[in-house]
Amino acid sequence: MRVLEQRRGIKNIIQQNPVSFLFIIIITVFFISSPTLVELSFDDIDNVFFNVVNGQIRDPEFKALYERGALNGIWVAETGEYWRYLTVMLLHGGFFHYLFNVLFGIFILGAALERLIGSFRYFFLFLLSGVLASGAVVLSDILTSSPIPTVGASGAIFGVLGAFLFLTTKRPDMFDPQDIAGIRGLIFINVIYTFIGGNISIPGHIGGLIAGYLIAALLGLHRGGPAHRRRGFQDPYSGDNFIEPGSIDDLEEVDILDDYEEDDEDPFSKYDNRY
Repeated sequence: MRVLEQRRGIKNIIQQNPVSFLFIIIITVFFISSPTLVELSFDDIDNVFFNVVNGQIRDPEFKALYERGALNGIWVAETGEYWRYLTVMLLHGGFFHYLFNVLFGIFILGAALERLIGSFRYFFLFLLSGVLASGAVVLSDILTSSPIPTVGASGAIFGVLGAFLFLTTKRPDMFDPQDIAGIRGLIFINVIYTFIGGNISIPGHIGGLIAGYLIAALLGLHRGGPAHRRRGFQDPYSGDNFIEPGSIDDLEEVDILDDYEEDDEDPFSKYDNRY
């Protein structure tokens, strides 16, 4: 998809996507600084939360996961540790979980959105989507009394998908028509996989998707001005880009025609008496 393409070279990537690059660095540093977390599987994460007695983790091997900010709705409600709404985005349940979220979720999808809406609004949308997704997880845990251990930046990444859904609906002029179909298909696949895949936080994913859509509306991304159109795809046969046949009078000046009308002298007249 054209909207996902970006210029090559690390310098160009940083200049185009500074916030995405920053998120990748922070998550990567956080990930590799915890060797124990690198080797965890999703089943291991489950064991962390279901082997707790009086708030203490039985197995010290998994202590780092809890201390670094994993999310559990019941714990948050009881302890008031709301900082976990943010720190959960920095943790990942193993190398492939980390790689997928960082490479596909942030480097490809997140960076594309950053180029479309600007770094500041992207920063705000990504973080707030992640926080609201965490809130959806906590609310679900409390209502169901079945806390689901949660780690990862997937909620924020689904917020990015929610913003793309909003933009392709409200501002289709920003995209190549083929990109619109591709983006919506990607969203559909991810939503379906959320329900059929294993070890996936449904409240986190769906909460992030809805949050991203609403935040995009709150930021007024549908009120796109010239800056938005320059960033996105422009259909040469629609809107202000197309001049109807016969509308040449709308042009400000036609200097060439004016100059020609003012010059009444025949440039070849001096050769009339040559012979």
